[in-house]
Amino acid sequence: MYLKPTLTSDKFGLDFLFHGTLDVKKQWGYCNPTWNNGCYRNAPKDHSIIPPIMSCYMRSKVSFKYGKLEIMAKMPKGDWLWPALWLMPKHAHYGQTPRSGEIDVAELLGNTNYGNLGIQRTTASLHFGNDRSHDKH
Repeated sequence: MYLKPTLTSDKFGLDFLFHGTLDVKKQWGYCNPTWNNGCYRNAPKDHSIIPPIMSCYMRSKVSFKYGKLEIMAKMPKGDWLWPALWLMPKHAHYGQTPRSGEIDVAELLGNTNYGNLGIQRTTASLHFGNDRSHDKH
C-alpha cells in the first residue's frame, strides 16, 4: 500500500491556507481525531495557517486479542507530516480514548530540521487513564 499526502492548496487554492476555514466533518462527513484542532481550523481566527498537507486516517478491519503484530513501514520525511501507527480498541467498552486504551506503535514528526522532535525521534507508548486530561502514557 502506498499513501501519498497531497497539497491542501491543490484542492482549495493557495489563498485558503491563510484566509480559509477548514471544517473536516462538514467537508468529508467524518473526522477523527477531534482533539488538537483536528477537525476544524480557521486560519485568520486562529492566527495560524491551514495545514498545507492533507493526509488520511485509515482503519483496518483486522481485530485480534492475542498474537504478534509485524509492520514494515517506511515513515515519510517532510514538513507538516505526522506519521503514526496506532492500535485502537475495536469497541470502547470503558469509554473513549484513553479509557479503553491505545497503543502507539510508532509516531514521529516528519520534519528533517525540527530539533530533536522531527525524524530524529520516534516514540511508542501505551495510553490509559480516565480522560484526555489524565492520559497516562
